Amino acid sequence: MATKAVFGGEGNGGMLFPEFQHCRDGLMSAVMMMSLVKGSGKPLSKLASELPKYPLRRWKTQCDTASIPKVLETLQKEFQDGKMVDGLLVEEKDHWVLFRPSGTEPIIRLTLEAMSAGKMDSLFAKYRKMLTGAISSSKK
Repeated sequence: MATKAVFGGEGNGGMLFPEFQHCRDGLMSAVMMMSLVKGSGKPLSKLASELPKYPLRRWKTQCDTASIPKVLETLQKEFQDGKMVDGLLVEEKDHWVLFRPSGTEPIIRLTLEAMSAGKMDSLFAKYRKMLTGAISSSKK
Protein backbone atom coordinates (compact mmCIF):
# COMPACT_ATOMS: atom_id res chain seq x y z
CA MET A 1 0.00 0.00 0.00
CA ALA A 2 1.93 2.99 -1.25
CA THR A 3 1.72 6.13 0.86
CA LYS A 4 3.52 9.40 1.09
CA ALA A 5 4.05 9.17 4.83
CA VAL A 6 6.23 11.78 6.49
CA PHE A 7 6.83 9.69 9.58
CA GLY A 8 6.78 6.09 10.71
CA GLY A 9 5.35 4.55 13.83
CA GLU A 10 5.77 1.33 15.75
CA GLY A 11 3.08 -0.58 17.59
CA ASN A 12 4.74 0.21 20.90
CA GLY A 13 4.20 3.93 20.35
CA GLY A 14 7.61 4.88 18.96
CA MET A 15 7.54 7.56 16.24
CA LEU A 16 10.26 8.27 13.69
CA PHE A 17 10.59 11.45 11.65
CA PRO A 18 13.13 10.67 8.92
CA GLU A 19 13.35 14.29 7.80
CA PHE A 20 15.08 15.03 11.11
CA GLN A 21 16.59 11.75 12.32
CA HIS A 22 16.28 7.99 11.94
CA CYS A 23 15.58 6.97 15.51
CA ARG A 24 12.67 7.20 17.91
CA ASP A 25 12.39 10.47 19.78
CA GLY A 26 9.60 11.20 22.27
CA LEU A 27 10.41 14.91 22.47
CA MET A 28 10.26 15.22 18.65
CA SER A 29 6.89 13.46 18.70
CA ALA A 30 5.55 15.91 21.28
CA VAL A 31 6.83 18.93 19.33
CA MET A 32 5.33 17.64 16.07
CA MET A 33 1.98 17.00 17.79
CA MET A 34 1.91 20.51 19.26
CA SER A 35 2.77 21.96 15.85
CA LEU A 36 -0.06 19.99 14.23
CA VAL A 37 -2.59 21.15 16.82
CA LYS A 38 -1.48 24.77 16.56
CA GLY A 39 -1.44 24.75 12.74
CA SER A 40 -4.90 23.20 12.43
CA GLY A 41 -6.61 25.28 15.10
CA LYS A 42 -8.43 22.11 16.21
CA PRO A 43 -8.16 20.27 19.51
CA LEU A 44 -6.17 17.04 19.45
CA SER A 45 -9.33 15.02 20.14
CA LYS A 46 -10.94 16.41 16.96
CA LEU A 47 -7.85 15.64 14.87
CA ALA A 48 -7.76 12.09 16.24
CA SER A 49 -11.46 11.53 15.50
CA GLU A 50 -10.88 12.47 11.85
CA LEU A 51 -8.28 9.74 11.30
CA PRO A 52 -9.39 6.56 9.53
CA LYS A 53 -9.79 3.52 11.77
CA TYR A 54 -8.51 0.16 10.55
CA PRO A 55 -9.06 -3.04 12.53
CA LEU A 56 -5.77 -4.61 13.62
CA ARG A 57 -5.28 -8.03 15.16
CA ARG A 58 -2.13 -9.69 16.46
CA TRP A 59 -1.28 -13.19 17.55
CA LYS A 60 1.93 -14.99 18.44
CA THR A 61 2.87 -18.64 18.56
CA GLN A 62 5.87 -20.69 19.60
CA CYS A 63 8.29 -21.66 16.86
CA ASP A 64 11.70 -23.23 17.27
CA THR A 65 14.24 -20.60 16.22
CA ALA A 66 16.01 -23.06 13.91
CA SER A 67 12.70 -23.73 12.08
CA ILE A 68 11.87 -20.08 11.40
CA PRO A 69 13.66 -19.81 8.01
CA LYS A 70 11.84 -22.92 6.77
CA VAL A 71 8.48 -21.62 8.05
CA LEU A 72 8.97 -18.30 6.24
CA GLU A 73 10.07 -20.12 3.08
CA THR A 74 6.92 -22.26 3.19
CA LEU A 75 4.73 -19.19 3.62
CA GLN A 76 6.56 -17.32 0.86
CA LYS A 77 5.64 -20.10 -1.59
CA GLU A 78 1.98 -19.32 -0.85
CA PHE A 79 2.45 -15.61 -1.57
CA GLN A 80 4.42 -14.96 -4.75
CA ASP A 81 4.02 -11.19 -4.28
CA GLY A 82 5.02 -11.30 -0.62
CA LYS A 83 8.05 -9.22 0.37
CA MET A 84 10.67 -10.22 2.87
CA VAL A 85 11.10 -7.21 5.14
CA ASP A 86 11.25 -7.92 8.89
CA GLY A 87 9.48 -11.16 8.05
CA LEU A 88 7.06 -11.90 5.23
CA LEU A 89 4.79 -8.96 4.34
CA VAL A 90 1.78 -9.65 2.13
CA GLU A 91 -0.21 -6.68 0.84
CA GLU A 92 -3.67 -7.19 -0.62
CA LYS A 93 -6.10 -4.53 -1.85
CA ASP A 94 -8.16 -4.53 1.36
CA HIS A 95 -5.67 -5.76 3.99
CA TRP A 96 -2.06 -6.58 4.80
CA VAL A 97 -0.53 -9.34 6.89
CA LEU A 98 2.95 -9.70 8.36
CA PHE A 99 4.49 -12.98 9.55
CA ARG A 100 7.41 -11.79 11.66
CA PRO A 101 9.79 -13.79 13.82
CA SER A 102 10.83 -12.32 17.13
CA GLY A 103 14.43 -11.28 17.46
CA THR A 104 14.50 -12.22 21.14
CA GLU A 105 12.08 -15.14 21.64
CA PRO A 106 11.32 -18.42 19.82
CA ILE A 107 8.01 -17.10 18.43
CA ILE A 108 6.47 -15.84 15.22
CA ARG A 109 3.99 -12.99 15.28
CA LEU A 110 1.05 -12.64 12.95
CA THR A 111 -0.19 -9.09 12.43
CA LEU A 112 -3.23 -8.38 10.26
CA GLU A 113 -4.72 -5.00 9.39
CA ALA A 114 -7.84 -4.65 7.24
CA MET A 115 -9.72 -1.76 5.70
CA SER A 116 -12.90 -2.87 7.50
CA ALA A 117 -13.98 -5.26 10.22
CA GLY A 118 -16.25 -7.20 7.86
CA LYS A 119 -13.81 -9.94 6.85
CA MET A 120 -11.38 -9.66 9.74
CA ASP A 121 -12.43 -12.89 11.48
CA SER A 122 -12.25 -15.03 8.34
CA LEU A 123 -8.97 -13.46 7.18
CA PHE A 124 -7.40 -13.89 10.60
CA ALA A 125 -8.48 -17.53 10.80
CA LYS A 126 -7.08 -18.16 7.29
CA TYR A 127 -3.66 -16.66 8.04
CA ARG A 128 -3.44 -18.24 11.48
CA LYS A 129 -4.15 -21.65 9.95
CA MET A 130 -1.49 -21.05 7.28
CA LEU A 131 1.08 -20.11 9.92
CA THR A 132 0.35 -23.08 12.18
CA GLY A 133 0.43 -25.36 9.14
CA ALA A 134 3.81 -24.01 8.06
CA ILE A 135 5.16 -24.52 11.59
CA SER A 136 3.83 -28.09 11.68
CA SER A 137 5.34 -28.95 8.28
CA SER A 138 8.73 -27.53 9.35
CA LYS A 139 8.90 -30.18 12.08
CA LYS A 140 8.67 -33.07 9.61
